[in-house]
Amino acid sequence: MLESTEDKFNWTERIIDECQKEYPVHKVIQGKRSTCVDVGANVGGFMINFHFMFDKIHAYEASEDNLDFCKSNLRARDIDNVEFFHEAVHSKDGETLKLKKYSSTENCGSYGVVDFQYGEDGDGWTEDNGFEEVGSVSLETILERSGDIDVLKVDVEGAEYEFMYGKDLSRINYIFMEMHNFLIDMGVQEQLVKWICKTHKLLTPYNPQYKDYHQQLIFARV
Repeated sequence: MLESTEDKFNWTERIIDECQKEYPVHKVIQGKRSTCVDVGANVGGFMINFHFMFDKIHAYEASEDNLDFCKSNLRARDIDNVEFFHEAVHSKDGETLKLKKYSSTENCGSYGVVDFQYGEDGDGWTEDNGFEEVGSVSLETILERSGDIDVLKVDVEGAEYEFMYGKDLSRINYIFMEMHNFLIDMGVQEQLVKWICKTHKLLTPYNPQYKDYHQQLIFARV
């Protein structure tokens, strides 16, 4: 949890800067598009950078604390083309998931529904760090709400596999994704990339053995 106003301000500024670099929508897409879906909205960094490129944005955030702060960040900047959903993306609708805090002592505002620890320090998401319960939403329902998606941004702390694998991605033009490194140890990262490449072309480099950090991947529908 981001506990103080200073924490929240510093985290927001960091996320705005990171999203500008990690999701270069403005370099891939020319002109204004209709629909963006921001899955893992956090405190709004992606939307603050790129809201002007879309007629409408549907923002999904599992953490109630992050969602409230995201709304205030966007209001402060007069960004009004966003509809918010307090749900965690997953393979099915209507499940009650445990949203866990990241174990690092850094006050980073990172939450996830994946139960996973890695590294000598045991970093990751476990119930021991505290959790809140949140309802799940599937990609099928998101598409029902939004219609065809011009840009899908995905940063969901490892839940990207449950959310996207085996799903029909043909109604999504571009996918900007943070692919989490621990999915390699879980044995599902390369499987997910191959699935997405059934309908999309990978525009960025990808190393299926790279574990040092997460990889930022961009896919375009073929």
